[in-house]
Amino acid sequence: MRRHEGHTKFVRGTLVFTRERKKPDQILDYGEMVLMERQITCQDALDFVKSLKDQKAPTGYDFDSLPMKFSIPSWTQSESLGTPVGFHRLSAWPAAEFLLNTGVSTSDPRGPLVRHNLPLVITPSARIDEWIGITTNHHRLETGLAVVMPDFRLRIAKIRFEETAMKVFLETDAKPSVDLIIKAALDDAEVDVVAGASPNEYRIEIERLPSSFHLFVFDRSTGVVIDWARVYLGWTDLPPEIEFSLPGKRFEILIAGGETQELEFKQELDNGFRLIQSVVAFANTDGGIILVGVDDNAKVVGTDVDSDAEKVKEWIERRCDPPVTVSFDKVTLDDKRVLAIRVPKGIHSPCQHRENGVVYVRRGATDRPASRTELQSLFKT
Repeated sequence: MRRHEGHTKFVRGTLVFTRERKKPDQILDYGEMVLMERQITCQDALDFVKSLKDQKAPTGYDFDSLPMKFSIPSWTQSESLGTPVGFHRLSAWPAAEFLLNTGVSTSDPRGPLVRHNLPLVITPSARIDEWIGITTNHHRLETGLAVVMPDFRLRIAKIRFEETAMKVFLETDAKPSVDLIIKAALDDAEVDVVAGASPNEYRIEIERLPSSFHLFVFDRSTGVVIDWARVYLGWTDLPPEIEFSLPGKRFEILIAGGETQELEFKQELDNGFRLIQSVVAFANTDGGIILVGVDDNAKVVGTDVDSDAEKVKEWIERRCDPPVTVSFDKVTLDDKRVLAIRVPKGIHSPCQHRENGVVYVRRGATDRPASRTELQSLFKT
């Protein structure tokens, strides 16, 4: 919630139906920003949603309501199937999701927010996202309520790619277990799914890694899809449910696809200027991966991954304004070492190259200075 000129208004949040037992309310009051977590009954939750939909302030909450409209979230692939594994799900379990959204953007308070008896909040927007479990940039929930109703019967917990097989691991909370039908398609071609070595494990034979796959888990008695997955292995940001028994295989797929808006090759670091240029561009756009030790022709030439990682950390601290928090993967491909630098989308836009003061953005497979319109958009964000 946000306080402004004596009024408290609901800004954004999530209402998630859960199986957890009641826990104490939490209210962190920073003055102009109030973080609240409250556990209520299902009926109270429905009344809360109805009040917001009817443009009324819910009973028992000290805030003015904003006019909100009902909608199916844009990130939901199908109203009937829900959000698949591979997209930005608001629950670890399959769930029905909908929004009450004003469609009007509102500014978050500026940090830092400091109270002697509360944790520090340096970046309010990031803290709000962490509190409600939504990444505002991904879900486009600037002002509103996301309602999440999970289905706790069953979920796709893990998909692991091995040398000759794709293994699917399910987690079920239903007793007795649901009678299932599982169907899958690799690169749009349907394939056979067989039982694995343990309960809730299934296996698909593969000759090579697919570029994409779809997986559907049906309740045999009703014919309804309980959970599903839609994943393209060429994505630079794969969901946490995806694993590789040989980590290098995942990067072989990326390299084979060539440079993209979210993937950059660097044969070597040189003096670091162009490396930092790419870090800044990714941070100002949608994030991405930089592979050091791969040339422009997608040939793996290798590098000293440990030495390069230390240089990159130092350069980012000195040359990025503000610095960007990156992570590293050190992998072996064709008996050569490659450093993968994962650059997230920045939360302190815009980021600039300190050496020349330029704000770079990523367009296609190139880094270029931001236009005036792009700069205005970055500052607004």
